[in-house]
Amino acid sequence: MTQQKSTQITNLEAQPPVGIPTTDWKGSIRLARFEFTQTTENGAAGSLAELVRLPAGNIRVILGLSYVAFSAMGTGRTMDLGWLAYETPEGVAQAADPNGLDDNVPVATAGNVTPGGTVQGDETFLFQSKAGVTLTAQINGGQLGIGETLNGYFAYVQD
Repeated sequence: MTQQKSTQITNLEAQPPVGIPTTDWKGSIRLARFEFTQTTENGAAGSLAELVRLPAGNIRVILGLSYVAFSAMGTGRTMDLGWLAYETPEGVAQAADPNGLDDNVPVATAGNVTPGGTVQGDETFLFQSKAGVTLTAQINGGQLGIGETLNGYFAYVQD
């Protein structure tokens, strides 16, 4: 039988104590809610919907507490969830990743999803940004038609 400590407890008990980021312990969960409707014209396959803009700093998105609902988008359509390119506080460019949070969610018929599966592990993702990060939905396999909708929220903790 063993009894071992997590990295966070080890850091807490260290002398001197090692700080634990708020994104790991004692953080307050916040929601970034969105309502999106394709309004002006049909979007070709691969069209992006910008859903929320997370604030600058250290932000841990908690996928298991997030929720995305969608209207029926038609046979063969799938949705990826990800982000636009952003810059770290140190000025290092980070590439866009349109399926970094979830990949190939079927959206042929109306439904909803708790995002996940792409990040793995604890299904959280830590963004460290200078000016914030925009989370997106990309519709694949056909157009994003006028009147089609996405709504929901992303849960996150801010340091």
